[in-house]
Order: sequence, then structure tokens, then C-alpha cells
Amino acid sequence: MNIILIDSNIEIKNNDKYAVCLGMFDGVHKGHRELILETKRLAKKNNIKSSVLTFLTPTEKNKIYPFEENLKILENLGIDTVFAVNFTDEFKNYSPKHFIDKYLIEYIKASFVVCGYNFKFGKDRMGDINTLKNESMGAYSLTVIPEVKVNEETVSSTLIKEYIKQGAIDKVNLLLGEPYRVSGVVLEGKKLGRQINFPTINMPVEKYVTLLKPGVYSSKVLLGDKMYNSISNIGTSPTVSKKNEVIAETYIMDFTGDLYNKYMKVYFLGFIRDEKKFENLEELKNTIKLNLDTAKKQLKESELYEY
Repeated sequence: MNIILIDSNIEIKNNDKYAVCLGMFDGVHKGHRELILETKRLAKKNNIKSSVLTFLTPTEKNKIYPFEENLKILENLGIDTVFAVNFTDEFKNYSPKHFIDKYLIEYIKASFVVCGYNFKFGKDRMGDINTLKNESMGAYSLTVIPEVKVNEETVSSTLIKEYIKQGAIDKVNLLLGEPYRVSGVVLEGKKLGRQINFPTINMPVEKYVTLLKPGVYSSKVLLGDKMYNSISNIGTSPTVSKKNEVIAETYIMDFTGDLYNKYMKVYFLGFIRDEKKFENLEELKNTIKLNLDTAKKQLKESELYEY
């Protein structure tokens, strides 16, 4: 997948034609996937490239995923090119017509534009689907995708982030269309888990994403090309940690080996219990055994997912 950064001070030279879908694509949920499917269909039918035009904000606060993770999802979905617009103060003040003329027509040479029914753009979000249609000057054909509903709820990044904060991971996964995950490099911890025969790995949680409700979850871990059942605690690990840093602490079932400094992904599949502080390690050990029984049941129910 080709990634092109578009900045107001950089001239873009592009000779290709595109079908392009517009949006933030945070989390790339089921609604976004409908846009992407239509964009790919139009690109294939007309023998042109598929693309996404999205926005790179100065601070990545309160996202579902970091920008880099969303790029990986778009690549896995088969998008040819991502145009990442640098969302500067200057860009925010551009009129909707300037965005259409300069970005969609001149830079991207869009033949087809796909967006959601509620897409807004330009200064003060004054542009909408009617603006995209009326100001196209015949340069592109516009396709508007209606709202996508799951269990009578309209899929949106806002709703998904609310469910993330609630720990309603089953609803999060349903709206995303795949299991919610965190990824990163394994850090060396205090190794106290080894004292109770439940060695865990620690991975820092990205600071700028919407924090998953602290607690224990059934999970799966992707190591290389192999998937393992696991159980994960999101939070500050109150029994063994004195720091106030949020980590994903994961016990991997049926695995032995050194994973320090290795890259891994943890997929969250079911909520088990709230985070709590235990009086001693023995109490923690007994609770982990109970949590593992619950996790195994939840993991059996999650086998329909593809990773």
C-alpha cells in the first residue's frame, strides 16, 4: 500500500486516477468497511486505483487505534493508496470548495468519490454530501453510503469508544467487525507472576487511545504467525505495581519461552471482572484459576472471528 502525505505546503504530482473514500477511519469499523468495499468495487470496475483520503491530526488523543494501526487495517483490506492530509490550522480554514478543487480534483484526480451520509468537511464543517455533489464540476461521480446499523444501533467511532470505556468488549468487536486489540513490544516486569506459576508478559498501552475499562479479559495473543489463548489484565496491576502506568498484563496459556523485546498483538474477546487489589499473591493465584475457567468458555464462543 502506498502512503502519501498531503501538506498545504507540498505540491503533489500525481498522474494516476482514483476511486477515493473520505473519512477519519478511526478503528475502521463496519460502517467504514462498507465505504471501502464500494471504493474497491468502483476501482476494479473502472481499472483505476482504490484509495482512502484521511486526516492526520496534530495530537492523536482519544482514538480507537493509533494512526499507524489504522493504516495496517486499511492495507489488510486491500486499499492501494492512503492520502493522509496534514490537518493543520491552515487546512481547517479552507473552504469546502477549496478542498474539492485542490485536493479531490487537482491532487488526487478522483474519478469516483465515496463517503458516508453524514460526512462533513471544510471550514466550520460547512461542507456536506450536497457540496460534494454540487461542486464536483463533473470531475467525479459521488456515491453516498447510508448509515450502517448493528442490532438497531448506528455504527460510529463515537459509539465504539463509549463501549470501550464501559468494557463492553463484545459490543466493541461486533461494531468493529473484528476483535479489538493492542500491540507493542513486551517489557520486562517484576516477574512476580512466576512465583505463583502464572508468568505474565507486560506491554504498555498507547497513551493517546481511548482506554479500555480496567479489568480482566479473555484474550488471544498473536506471536509471529501463531495464535495462543490467553487472559489479560488492563490497568495499573494494583497488586504488584507501584506505578500509575497503564499496561496490558497477559498470561499466555500453554506457552513457555522468553518474549522480552518481542512484538506482539493482544486481542480482547470477553470481559471477566473489574480490576481489584488482592491482599496477597495466594489470593491472586486462586482468582486467576477461576478467571481462566471463565476465559476458556468465552474463547470457545469467539472462534468465529478471523485474525
